[in-house]
Amino acid sequence: MPGRFRTHNHGFFAALSLAGILCGCSANRPLAGSGFAAGESYLAPTSSEAGVGEPLVATKDAVAGEPASPPAEPAETTAADSTASPEAAPEPVPEPQIEAQIEAQIEAPPVAVVDASASRSDAAVAAPSEPVLTAERELERDLRRELASAADPTDVALELAGLLTELERPREALAVLEAAMARRPGPRLSIAHAGVQRDLGQRHLAVAELANLRATQGTLAIAPGVLMELAELQWLEGRPEQALASIAELRRAYGEQAWWRSNGSAVEQLAMEVDTHKAPQRVRLRDLLGNLRGASGHLVRLRTLEEIVRLAEGAQSQGGPDSQATVAQRQALANLRDRAIAIACGDDHATVRARAIQLARPAEASAPELCAAAFADSSPVVRACAAPQCVAWMGPAATPLLLQAMADETDGAAFRAMHEALGTIVTGAPQLPPQDEDKAERRAAVLAAWRLRCQS
Repeated sequence: MPGRFRTHNHGFFAALSLAGILCGCSANRPLAGSGFAAGESYLAPTSSEAGVGEPLVATKDAVAGEPASPPAEPAETTAADSTASPEAAPEPVPEPQIEAQIEAQIEAPPVAVVDASASRSDAAVAAPSEPVLTAERELERDLRRELASAADPTDVALELAGLLTELERPREALAVLEAAMARRPGPRLSIAHAGVQRDLGQRHLAVAELANLRATQGTLAIAPGVLMELAELQWLEGRPEQALASIAELRRAYGEQAWWRSNGSAVEQLAMEVDTHKAPQRVRLRDLLGNLRGASGHLVRLRTLEEIVRLAEGAQSQGGPDSQATVAQRQALANLRDRAIAIACGDDHATVRARAIQLARPAEASAPELCAAAFADSSPVVRACAAPQCVAWMGPAATPLLLQAMADETDGAAFRAMHEALGTIVTGAPQLPPQDEDKAERRAAVLAAWRLRCQS
């Protein structure tokens, strides 16, 4: 989405470290290719394997129903929402009482977003973790140079795609993998490509790619975890017969091997679910995040954001002694919540971005950066929602930011929201009669009165 002072089409956090803004730290997972790229399985380990206790589970429709108290709908929708086809990004499974399993052992890291092409004029603040971001930029630059000259691009493409994925730039990761596949096709790149498609909510494309890989390479040439992924994706995409066939293939090929001893119970659990239910009963958080990134309708993305936050907060509030496992789970859930909000802050639709601002909980030191970024958003809906949040996060220290935002504001409704927010922390607010906010000369007069009042 184009910002007021930008020409690129990312959300208003594109030049900021979301990790620093939302939780005061930066992404710190290894930057090598992960997930499909590493050939590992996304099967949920048992509690003993995870080392953090039982998975936390909340049962509710994971996507159905309207979001609670969404921001006011903007007058227009973006081209991305008005033209996207259902096939481009499948909607979540509409099964009542979907069980969304919080895999606390998968600690989704906070997200740092880097966009070297973005103009800095809209956000005069630097990212809180600038040394880390500089290192990431340097690593990306080095990997791109190495990729351009590598005879075999596979390894460096996987590493670069892993870095871009960690920086919440999955579409760029997809482009890197596709360019490498055009130069030298191979199963490792195909598996990684399918993984990024899944993370973008394009599960039907991931199914097609993995099924083609199995057909061309043969079952025994594919890691059993990847075949399990295929069965799981087929079930999520409403193809139960294909899922059962993939499970049967897993039994035949790997039923006597060590992998089955560790993972066979999960395979049989999936088989039982496919046999006894008409639709999936469990949705991995990875796929909810995929819906948040890629669902074709903004209301679906909005509901998905609400559901992820509800799941994270509900699980965090569950009692128990403060054991190390509980602490680890709570940190993982906090990271998940922040990651979902960070993704939503870059959404194409203003309503989703505005709701993300309402749900954000920035670290105290990072609140000014978040406020400045939100006040620079292209949508008056987002700017209006940011005004009371700025006061909630910063208290009286928000005064100069609000005054500057009011000086820049051209939308009457957003100006009034800022005026009213400032009135909650500074006494003696100047009068702003109804409809006066739509007159430039009255906005200027009120701003001058506010500045005089704040100086006294």
